Amino acid sequence: MSTLAVWRARSRRENRDNLAETALFRRWVATVTAGELVGFVIPALAAALLVTSTGLPPLPVLVVAGAAEGAILGWAQTRVLRHVIVGLSSTRWVALTVVAAAAAWLLGMLPSTLRDVWSSWPPLATAAAATALVAALLGSLGVAQWFELRRHLPRARRWVTGNALAWLLGLTAFFAITSPLWRPGQHASAVAAIGVLGGLVMAFIMATVTGLTLVRLVDHGRQSAGVQSQHLLMNPLTEFVLRSRLHRLVSGSTALLTYRGVRTGRPRTLPVRYARNGDEVVVVAGWHSHKLWWRNFTEDSNVSLLLRGTERLATARRVLLFDDGYEAMLASYRSRHPRVRLEFGVPVIRLRLQPNLTATPPGD
Repeated sequence: MSTLAVWRARSRRENRDNLAETALFRRWVATVTAGELVGFVIPALAAALLVTSTGLPPLPVLVVAGAAEGAILGWAQTRVLRHVIVGLSSTRWVALTVVAAAAAWLLGMLPSTLRDVWSSWPPLATAAAATALVAALLGSLGVAQWFELRRHLPRARRWVTGNALAWLLGLTAFFAITSPLWRPGQHASAVAAIGVLGGLVMAFIMATVTGLTLVRLVDHGRQSAGVQSQHLLMNPLTEFVLRSRLHRLVSGSTALLTYRGVRTGRPRTLPVRYARNGDEVVVVAGWHSHKLWWRNFTEDSNVSLLLRGTERLATARRVLLFDDGYEAMLASYRSRHPRVRLEFGVPVIRLRLQPNLTATPPGD
């Protein structure tokens, strides 16, 4: 294939990706704006009801209304996400959004509910409490949804910052519109109409910023998936080389790990980069959110390691962030593979070589 043909094929692929990202962004903005607007009508009506009814407690009424808003927003978001992220749990996403929305409304109501308490605080303490409250309010939805998104997309933590920025801009616009228009003694319908107008602008801004964040996350996830597909093609070739007399080309940094799946009981073999320190070998599960093999080592497991052309028995166990020895093992791996990019909290597999010189793989 000529260079021109390769360039044309790459250009067509990039154009298709750009069109897909544009379509995703437009659908997200339209669907999420509508969902948030419909959802926000419920707290707006609840606020109008509180204006005319003095006997209702504001805090529980608005928290329940906020939970309903979160349910509609979460449902609207899943209408788009389910077509983009395979395996996303819509039920879990909506439930997390409901809890986060209720918490956000609770946090938002605390200043007015506890006015008599904080009004007597020193200015510095009041400022510190207000900063913490605003940070918790802005980050509530993003943090809650991150618990589901991190299962499917790398760098999902960006969703937290993207959401916080989206709600900061959206809420700023909401109050900039509604504050000059709301007046004491207004009819409930006027209060609700002004709230819906501010909610529409807020919803559009929030959907736009989160849509841009989602497109970036999906694009990065697609690139990661491309890397994974390359690994599927390269792994058999790497295994062939490691089992041949040519293993010295790669066996200084790569070994063959053979283990039995905890659920299936079947033997699995895959090439892994390693760092060795005496009888201890360290392996890292990069892009672990897209892989399952490292989860087989919650307890000490007997494995086989083809190390520099020699089959060795070993005991493997995973070590996670904050576990004893994690930082030291990760530092050992980084020193051996300084150019390998590792995400935060990547799992480490510690293998202790057994004293025998040769071994029969677990699959035999």
